Amino acid sequence: MIKVALADDHEMFTEGLASVFKNSDSIKVIHRSNSGEQLLERIKEETPDVVLLDITMPGAKGDSVAAEILRRYPDVKIIMLTMHQSADYVLPLVDLGVHGFMLKNATNIELQSAIQLVNSGKKYFTEEAVKVISRRNIQEEKEDIQLTRREHQILQLLYEGLSAADMAERMFISQYTVFKHRQNLLNKCGCKSATQLVNFAISKGWISLPSED
Repeated sequence: MIKVALADDHEMFTEGLASVFKNSDSIKVIHRSNSGEQLLERIKEETPDVVLLDITMPGAKGDSVAAEILRRYPDVKIIMLTMHQSADYVLPLVDLGVHGFMLKNATNIELQSAIQLVNSGKKYFTEEAVKVISRRNIQEEKEDIQLTRREHQILQLLYEGLSAADMAERMFISQYTVFKHRQNLLNKCGCKSATQLVNFAISKGWISLPSED
């Protein structure tokens, strides 16, 4: 039996959640709290396996409460409940180490699946939260891109508008090698075209722009 603790300042919401598991053979709600402080006190009395925790509550906020639970009870799994899925909400909680992220309007089946999944040691995030996390991962990968001297040269010449033939002549290499370098750059930077590649390179400061003097 998975022991679950609920924490949300809207009592009707926690009552509704508790009723979902009333007749469950695998999930049992052991206590309900309407604040982070109350939740921490009740966890002292009986430690749950999984906590469903509202992000925005009066008093101690969900993120600080989650951090305290993870510090005191590292085996307890935490699923954050919210109606907000922006990066400002999702990413700090992911970095904190919470185990799940769910919308408050999730179906009963989704809720039960999430609890069982995180209790087994896995993660559960909404589709939108996964997109937010993926976008950051992609951005971090781009920030870690390492270019060769040749690739820097190719970018600069692309910006200057040279053709592959002109680049090959300028760099004393074959056109095939120019195409190969350009394709490697597209792959590294996640770009679809030379124009997109040049714009990305400018944003990263990889291209020497003419002065305005």
